[in-house]
Amino acid sequence: MITVAKPMLRVNHLALIIDGNRRYAKYMNIKPSEGHMKGFHKLLEIIEFCSLLGIKMVTIYGFSLQNFSRTRIEISELLNMIVEMSGEGSHLEEFTKRVKCRVRFCGDFSFLGKDIRKILNKISEDTSEFNKITLNICASYGARNEIADALKKTSSTSPREFYKHLSAGDCDPPNILIRTSGESRLSDFLIYQCSEFTSFYFVRELWPELTFNRLVYILIHYSVFEPTHNFINSFTKFHRDLAIK
Repeated sequence: MITVAKPMLRVNHLALIIDGNRRYAKYMNIKPSEGHMKGFHKLLEIIEFCSLLGIKMVTIYGFSLQNFSRTRIEISELLNMIVEMSGEGSHLEEFTKRVKCRVRFCGDFSFLGKDIRKILNKISEDTSEFNKITLNICASYGARNEIADALKKTSSTSPREFYKHLSAGDCDPPNILIRTSGESRLSDFLIYQCSEFTSFYFVRELWPELTFNRLVYILIHYSVFEPTHNFINSFTKFHRDLAIK
């Protein structure tokens, strides 16, 4: 599959709203924390697959500011999972070294505890020299909050200068944004970065259910049609309609 698909692709930056971990857990009759763990392992599988396809950057919506409205138990379980999976000798450490994956975090970390911030900073530092693929994780993130912060940092009216002050302002806008679980909204994710040339694909699979075949189909569809404008194409509408039925 990789040998056939790779020469066809014109995607450098892929954005993902990894939605559906909790619903997956409910359908599978497992704990929400286990659903998030399934989603974490699916993320690593997808990142490694993207690196083999030659995609240089993936940006994911990991944890939004709105997620802080969830129950304390679920937030605690999710943050504990981050600590468990990200420490020294962890699965994430082994993965980043093997795949040569740089990890960066974007968001307002003032909402996070000191221990969590320390772990995130260490991951970023330890992977800063890797260059095969970059994973941007938007955590404690909201696009409107990001835009408000950027406006405070610059008095320039230049779009280019403003863009530099965004959380992930030193990378190109995504070519594609994929949202899983059938929802067809951005949920305050990269609304400035995706406002012009990004194409959107909303698919009905829950995040842990996303397959390599589905991902390749989307990447090839985008690459063949070479979109130059921001639009929801017929492929997206087809899958959105299926999700609603």
